Amino acid sequence: MKSYLIVFLVFSILMTACGYSFETNETLDAYLDVVEKMRFNNDVLDHELFSLTHQIKHDTKRKIYGEPLREATITIHEITKEFNGFLDEVHEQFYDFVEDEDDPFLKNTQKLDKNKLRNQRPVNEFFITGYYDKNKKFIEPKGGKIRDKLADTHNKIIYVLDTLSNHKFFRIKDDEKAMLVSKWIIPEPELLFSKNKWIETTFGGKSVAATFTNLTLLENDVLLTIQMTLRYLGAKIGGCGPLFDRYVIVSSPIKTHVKPGETFKSIIFLSMASSDAEFTAKINGKTYPVDRGIVQYDVKPEEFGIHTYEAEISLKYPHINKEEAYKRTFKYEVGECYR
Repeated sequence: MKSYLIVFLVFSILMTACGYSFETNETLDAYLDVVEKMRFNNDVLDHELFSLTHQIKHDTKRKIYGEPLREATITIHEITKEFNGFLDEVHEQFYDFVEDEDDPFLKNTQKLDKNKLRNQRPVNEFFITGYYDKNKKFIEPKGGKIRDKLADTHNKIIYVLDTLSNHKFFRIKDDEKAMLVSKWIIPEPELLFSKNKWIETTFGGKSVAATFTNLTLLENDVLLTIQMTLRYLGAKIGGCGPLFDRYVIVSSPIKTHVKPGETFKSIIFLSMASSDAEFTAKINGKTYPVDRGIVQYDVKPEEFGIHTYEAEISLKYPHINKEEAYKRTFKYEVGECYR
């Protein structure tokens, strides 16, 4: 037993010295699963940004004064494509760098096995300290370049918004802009350049698998920020509703009460909620609190039989003076508990 313990301790010391994390195989698989899902989500967001841009361009054509807003929308969409292209290139370069790494445990591997995914050393060299390539040429770390690109993207969007600040019809007030920027996912330049903390926090001590996840999340942050901004601009001409940014699993039973031996059927699907939408909720006339776009209804019926409840949601569209109410009546049945 002692010999096994000694072997484990020696292996642990070796792993730590070589810059390997102790993430389990399940954790590594979970990272890759998140990357796959986020890439799909980013593709959906990217498609929606294209649709939003096309919608605003179409709507501004019908306005005599719409040309500046149209140009601003196109510019912001171009900023998005520029950042995505940059990050995709970094992602590919990092993958190639990790793949070519000399792994002390598995030599000459041509795929990213679990040991490569646990490795922290290539993350540190590629994003924080820099490294020398095979030709002895020093390659600057990409962490600082990503930070600079994020700050540049932030400033470019602000500049586009400022071009509309003096426009007669699309005048953007400082408090409006401040409110919009406060909801952005990407950090402000002041935070990005605060003693290099952002670089260390994002890449320091991270495994390869965790870094792939962080790169995908960075793309998602920018896409969501651009989405908020385009919806804000669309609202200036009376278009674009709230941002739906939270996935929610919904179950809609065909029947809410079945007898023993009877088949229970329910339609289960993925829906979305909006964490920034301003809305109020009433159930049977009573107002209920809203938590990040979701309302929970609890009731303890004391009588058998079929019960109904009416849900009403009044939605206030952000940035435009418009409110819509939605109503629907639901029912459930209270009966004996069968086993």
